[in-house]
Amino acid sequence: MSQQQVAKPVQIRPQSETGVQTTMAVVVGTNGTGKTTFLRQMCNTALAAGRRVLVIVPDEIEWTDVPQTLLRYGVDSDFRYTGIRRHIFNRKTTLKMLKHFRNGLLIFDDCRVYLKAVTADDVHGVLIRRRQQGIDIMAVGHGFTEIPLVFYTFVSDFVVFKTRDNISRRMTGIQDYEAIRKKVAEVNAIAAGKKPHPKNYNGVDADGKSLAGRKVEDIHYCDTIKNE
Repeated sequence: MSQQQVAKPVQIRPQSETGVQTTMAVVVGTNGTGKTTFLRQMCNTALAAGRRVLVIVPDEIEWTDVPQTLLRYGVDSDFRYTGIRRHIFNRKTTLKMLKHFRNGLLIFDDCRVYLKAVTADDVHGVLIRRRQQGIDIMAVGHGFTEIPLVFYTFVSDFVVFKTRDNISRRMTGIQDYEAIRKKVAEVNAIAAGKKPHPKNYNGVDADGKSLAGRKVEDIHYCDTIKNE
């Protein structure tokens, strides 16, 4: 039986001019908790809004159903495509080439696997240019310690699935740490069946289908927290 997660949506803007407010989301959760389902729904939202999607992956076994782009300098089709593409991270070139990506959703999936090989300054350059380039960014990992610290400087949203790592190791990096810590504990308790599973905000799952009659264990739970 397929599973759906329940969460407030992360805002993905429609196609528009650059220089406006953008989303920088941190998405955390262990394997099998619904992260990929959530990410694919966010991709569909971006595509429906007339934007392109680029998923950065650590190796060729991830997102295999998505066409690959090499992000080659001077090859216009590597950046101005329509739809969704994946790119296998290259330590020497990827972050430099991302300055040519415009008006889209950029996902760093399993980001710590490859970003640990580059400096925080390299990543900072991508994050600080996101408004000018008109891109929303999602950094994805199994837990808070799997997300490089530089992302927490810019984060606007946290999407929290069940996690196992120690969030206290990010105490100095997360602005509203206590609120996030409580939300993590709540999500973990619900995922473990120790607290009642709440209904979605409008009684439907992330695909708009009614939750009526659905078993709690068939619905992944996560929640979204705005970093005000």
